[in-house]
Amino acid sequence: MQKWINIDKILVSAQKKQQELLVTLTAIILVTVGYSMWEYRVKANIKQASIAYYHTIQQKEKIHTKESIHKLESITQDYPSTVYSQLAHARLAKIDFENKKYRSAAKHYEIAISYMQENNLKSLFKLRLAKIYLHEHEPKKALDTLRSVNTDSFKYIKAITEIDAHIQLKDYSKAQESISTHLRHEEAKEGQTKNGESMIFRELLQQRQQKIKA
Repeated sequence: MQKWINIDKILVSAQKKQQELLVTLTAIILVTVGYSMWEYRVKANIKQASIAYYHTIQQKEKIHTKESIHKLESITQDYPSTVYSQLAHARLAKIDFENKKYRSAAKHYEIAISYMQENNLKSLFKLRLAKIYLHEHEPKKALDTLRSVNTDSFKYIKAITEIDAHIQLKDYSKAQESISTHLRHEEAKEGQTKNGESMIFRELLQQRQQKIKA
């Protein structure tokens, strides 16, 4: 009798291990299949979003029409986490800015920045957002936005926007200090080959300097 009880215990233990193994394997299969389906949906979404965005912007002369604006808005709603949604937000922000709808334009950039992962594009959106804040006479918000721009790709634009924010705050000493620092840095390049961007930057700095002195 004891022999059969021991055999039963062994069978029950083996069955439990088999069940645990089956559960583990089933979970692995479900996770694998689930991830594959999720990955497929993500890729499909990106593809659909890219097609929708391309068809919307390929005719630049029609980008401001109600139909194009509606399509851009649809992209932001249907594919919110894709890069094309953020590009659509940027397009809508540009349209709103040109129509002097600064608050709406800022909102579009704020959303695009929150999702955008590519650093250069995110920095570009932040610079544009900072300029909108200046149009809304919110220089402190502009400076806060500029502090998180951590790329050299747009260093000239960032510098000029920061100076404009200080001027708007009537902090002329800080604006002048920034102008002088940048001019000295540019003058140190005298022996180097000058590029167009550097020369334009100097002109913009000198314009701000004259504005402060006026």
